[in-house]
Amino acid sequence: MEHRYYKRKPVKIDVMLYRRGRLVNVCRTRDIGIAGLFLETEASEYNKNSIIDVDFVVELSRRHKRFRTYRLPAMVVRTANDGIGLMFVNAESEAILAWRLVVQRATSRAARNAQRLNAQEHELSQGVSTLSDERRPLVSMSMSKIPYKLH
Repeated sequence: MEHRYYKRKPVKIDVMLYRRGRLVNVCRTRDIGIAGLFLETEASEYNKNSIIDVDFVVELSRRHKRFRTYRLPAMVVRTANDGIGLMFVNAESEAILAWRLVVQRATSRAARNAQRLNAQEHELSQGVSTLSDERRPLVSMSMSKIPYKLH
């Protein structure tokens, strides 16, 4: 049974986890929402109800390639074989606004990709393809544009 206030979307984003100011893990999200996320990681390293800090990167300017890292405290609310579920707690206003921007961008990008896939499926079902070489392929929601590698 779901106990979330907000829905989550299947999105892959690289994040860094800190405990008491020390980097403890770099991992990837499986899904994200306004109030939390699920991380693909070794769950045995984390205790339920423990607090960890989640660092994430936001692209501030695509044109000038400017990025900023934000940190949000989160509580481990679920552990599973394939990862952990986190809920943000006591979030500072600027960081939570940045996270909401990440969620909004991911959601709108996922919707555009779904529309593009539907159009391609329709074209294929009609036996005619109007796809050109100019059309960009679908990409995952990783932060691969970050100037440094997280993994």
